[in-house]
Amino acid sequence: MNLRMKSYLTLFAALLLFLGDAFSNTLEQLGSVPAFDSSEQVAKLKKLLSDHPDDAFIGMTWSISSTDKSVVESLLFYDRKVQKLWRSKSIKVGADRLNPKWIGWTEVTDEKIQSLRNDDGLELPGYHTGEGPLPLSADAAAFLKGAFSKKKR
Repeated sequence: MNLRMKSYLTLFAALLLFLGDAFSNTLEQLGSVPAFDSSEQVAKLKKLLSDHPDDAFIGMTWSISSTDKSVVESLLFYDRKVQKLWRSKSIKVGADRLNPKWIGWTEVTDEKIQSLRNDDGLELPGYHTGEGPLPLSADAAAFLKGAFSKKKR
């Protein structure tokens, strides 16, 4: 290996170390499931938090098909840095998609999530609701945009 190649590899390794936080995020795509209630969501979120203790963002997506040919697409997303948790649902009927509706919780920590009883669902502080795009931090929005663009490839 020549000196130029070693220099490039060293620079690349340093860049990876410097940008490490940008690569430490998790979005698990569960695909189509028959059902996924809040107790299952809590259990899965707890597992993801345990499995990825250093990730800035933890999320999961799933969809549930209905007998009327509609599909409910869902996202559960936790931003550790700003201590917010979001659950968003959007209904897709054919080519049409209804405006997403979401629930958010503020002042959420790993400890609060881990202390939840699965059967109680997401009983957390700072509950609020909305419709339309999620009011995410710029970093969280960029991560999700990148993750979903990879999914489409």
